[in-house]
Amino acid sequence: MEFRIARGIDQEQLQREDFIISNTIINEVANTGQPVLTDNARSDPRYQQQESIVGYQLRSILAVPLKVQSEVIGVVYCDNRALTALFKDSELNMLKAFADQAAVAIQNARLFEATRAQLAQISAARALMDNIFTSIASGLITLDGENIITLFNPAAEAITRVGSERAIDMYLHEVLPGLAELLADQLERVRASGDVIALELEIALRDQIRVWNVHLSPLRDPADARGIALVLDDLTEQKERESQLAQVQRYLPSALVENMRSTDLSVLAGQEREITVLFADVRGFTSFSELLEPEELMQIINEYLSVASDAINLYEGVVDKYLGDAVTGLFNTQLNPQGDHAVRAVRAALSMVYDVLALHEIMPEDSRLWYGIGIHTGMATLGNVGGEERQEFAAIGDAVELSKLLQENAGRGEIIISEATLQYVKDDFEFEALTPHKTKGRTDFTVMYRLTGRKKK
Repeated sequence: MEFRIARGIDQEQLQREDFIISNTIINEVANTGQPVLTDNARSDPRYQQQESIVGYQLRSILAVPLKVQSEVIGVVYCDNRALTALFKDSELNMLKAFADQAAVAIQNARLFEATRAQLAQISAARALMDNIFTSIASGLITLDGENIITLFNPAAEAITRVGSERAIDMYLHEVLPGLAELLADQLERVRASGDVIALELEIALRDQIRVWNVHLSPLRDPADARGIALVLDDLTEQKERESQLAQVQRYLPSALVENMRSTDLSVLAGQEREITVLFADVRGFTSFSELLEPEELMQIINEYLSVASDAINLYEGVVDKYLGDAVTGLFNTQLNPQGDHAVRAVRAALSMVYDVLALHEIMPEDSRLWYGIGIHTGMATLGNVGGEERQEFAAIGDAVELSKLLQENAGRGEIIISEATLQYVKDDFEFEALTPHKTKGRTDFTVMYRLTGRKKK
């Protein structure tokens, strides 16, 4: 028991150690639930031998229980230390009535506090759940047994472009008719079997085709065993990017494609930039091809083209295209930005020459061919070209034409570069200046340079 309320005694006196009341009477009332009325506790045979009364001039005492239904929750205790026979039945009845009202008020207060605490817990739990649903990156939609939407998180709003205020308490087919139609059979299957189903769907959404990954799973709620949770992920951008990467992979080495997964592929639409173009062509292939059967011819030319593409890939160039027995490599495109693009192109050309020599060691003498290689550095426009059915990456501009002209001036196994490329690579390689014998009427093409070796450092 704790003293909570005192009347006729100041608070300081209540807290003093020598403040004595009849704990015996209080405990009796608390334990029995029956009131106690005594005219003089000192002379009452029920309490004369109680140690708590000795030395204390208690006279009249009145105590009644505070009861709620059959539970005693406290005691109302009154005493007077000067007068005997002060309390009568009328005071007892009045105090019992007061105690009954007080007990109800106290219990109501306790219930109110308990209810308020419970509501606070519920509110905290609800806020936590709202935060969790808000933080989920996937769209989350829950349906009851009638396909009425009961939850629609912010990610679902972003994916479906429908506000939660419009979606909650509405049928799924009213909010997302296309999704509801595609999922009609799966929803019933999940309700019937309890299976979890994953689907990839194309959804028409505001004149756009979106690709959604949808997971359906039953809600484990005893109150509604037919509820279903839908988890949505929009894969549209991912699918578009995978399609773009699949295109890029046709002309880029796998390592570069992996590096480009975080690159903005919108640059494929078109960009003008300085590049270095390598143009390699197999010398004497036309006359050589007249002597072979088609199957053997294709086998041999593919070996030479493989050598060329491997050399370009080694220095992270873009294999632009194959033109019969010729191949084009691009350096410093938007797909493979390179500060040392001209040096890389020359090294790739050298690798090509060395690898052809290695190939000759395992080929019959009558199948040994050579590359003539031209390299030029200049401005070009680069991007995807073609129609809806077929597109490929290409470089357009004079840089490509001049590299091809340089290749036409190259002899067997020679690497010819332009003056523009020379300015980038003259510190790394040795060259010999030559006069072009093929100019195609270009007045600006008066000198070219043949690679003679690496510079010794």
